[in-house]
Amino acid sequence: MRRQAKDKTTSVTVRIGKDGVTDLVVQELSDQLSKRGLVKVKANRGVANGAAERSEMFGLLAEATGSRLVHHRGNVAVFWSGNPTTSDLGHGALAGAANSVGILLLFV
Repeated sequence: MRRQAKDKTTSVTVRIGKDGVTDLVVQELSDQLSKRGLVKVKANRGVANGAAERSEMFGLLAEATGSRLVHHRGNVAVFWSGNPTTSDLGHGALAGAANSVGILLLFV
């Protein structure tokens, strides 16, 4: 799973805009996690100042969605639903599925 979380071909499908983590961001991440298992999130520059603040933001987002923070580097984090039945982890279909999903931009 960790290897798939670090896969650069997996597209970012949720963006955190200048207003930070809003109810819309939490709801969208929850919805995507229920359908796909692994979801890649990117925070815009300036949303969090420094590594500690980003880690805290991603940790709070994981807590709010009931997911697990699998990997994060810089402004990008990957969350896992924790449910192997929704995540294609054993089937290797994750990269293809993630690339076919449109990007949701949340600038509220």
